[in-house]
Amino acid sequence: MNHDSIRSPEEISRLVEEYSDLILRISMHYVKNRQDAEDIAQMVFLKVVRSQPYFENAEHEKAWMIRVTINQCRDYLKSSWFRLTAPYIEAPAVQNTAETRDEVLWAIRQLPEKYRNVIYLYYYEQLGVKEIAQILSAKENTVLTWLSRARSKLMPLLKGEFDHVSG
Repeated sequence: MNHDSIRSPEEISRLVEEYSDLILRISMHYVKNRQDAEDIAQMVFLKVVRSQPYFENAEHEKAWMIRVTINQCRDYLKSSWFRLTAPYIEAPAVQNTAETRDEVLWAIRQLPEKYRNVIYLYYYEQLGVKEIAQILSAKENTVLTWLSRARSKLMPLLKGEFDHVSG
């Protein structure tokens, strides 16, 4: 694609088709609310249309989509709207979803953001350390350290959860 060209409707449709699920999963991981995750996904695709980013290759395209999604989620969580409404909206809606009953996701959500992000991107999105480092603007060794520390912090949270599996 030429750097100066405007994305065609077909190209935008391809991006929506290819990345909608990924963006929704990442957004749900952050905001824990389907409606807010869908709003964030719309904002990500609006950003694609408005900013017309140039992608060197498929990996760059995917990394850009993930980075913009994470940034949109962070902006949303910092917004005054979220801070004022989250206690009223989130609690009843989220507690009844199957995802929140998943003890592993619950444990991951207890981690600090940097650990939560690397665990999610590594295990759920199956990205490599190099890709995660690029997306999070961190060194590969830092990502490896965060993964190791995240696993260590998860162990006590999940202790007993899987004891029945080995027995």
